[in-house]
Amino acid sequence: MKIKTKQDIEQLIEKMSLEEKVGQTLVIGFVGTVMTPKILKRIAEIHPAGVRCSTNFRMKSASTSDKYKDNQEYRDRVVRVPRDGVKDFVAGIKPARVSNEQYCELLNGMKRIALDTGAGIPLHVTLDMEGDGSNDYLMGACKYFPAARGMAESGDTELPYKVGCAVGRQMADIGFSWIHSPVADINTEPRNPEIGTRSFGESADSAIPFLVQSFKGLRDGGMIC
Repeated sequence: MKIKTKQDIEQLIEKMSLEEKVGQTLVIGFVGTVMTPKILKRIAEIHPAGVRCSTNFRMKSASTSDKYKDNQEYRDRVVRVPRDGVKDFVAGIKPARVSNEQYCELLNGMKRIALDTGAGIPLHVTLDMEGDGSNDYLMGACKYFPAARGMAESGDTELPYKVGCAVGRQMADIGFSWIHSPVADINTEPRNPEIGTRSFGESADSAIPFLVQSFKGLRDGGMIC
């Protein structure tokens, strides 16, 4: 069914089961570089709107465990033994290295399953590529860039646009469609490590000019942002 009008969308929703409607409110996670039967089964059964991908699960697991290392109650929730298809924490095992073409085919495999099952709604694929140490895609011959604060410190408001375009074009060619950027937070609390250099500035007035250009660059590069 080709979607052209609001009426087409309404007709599609009417044909969807309750499970398919619920699935379209969800984005499920996939970590790693190797296609598994588990992720394909989840897409076919859950019918998610999208998949959030990361190629570097060791880095993410380590940062999460450090954050809660002094609180055993919460630490047990985020650091756990691998079970079933879940690989939240695998000590000493690096993700298999793949080319951009191989990872693109992996994403295409997920998208084909989404189109061939349920209501046949296209799958969006999202990631985090903020620069500096916050990059979910660490494979292939991609260019990486400074954090938001680094670009702002240059004083050049065109720089975030150029970087956004470059990041967007790279990720769109691999098969991503949605990026969790730019970060619109203002770095007002120096004791909060969650923001820091991910922010373009310490006030709205200083951050907005760079933030707007980053948004435009990512959008023109082909990303939903």
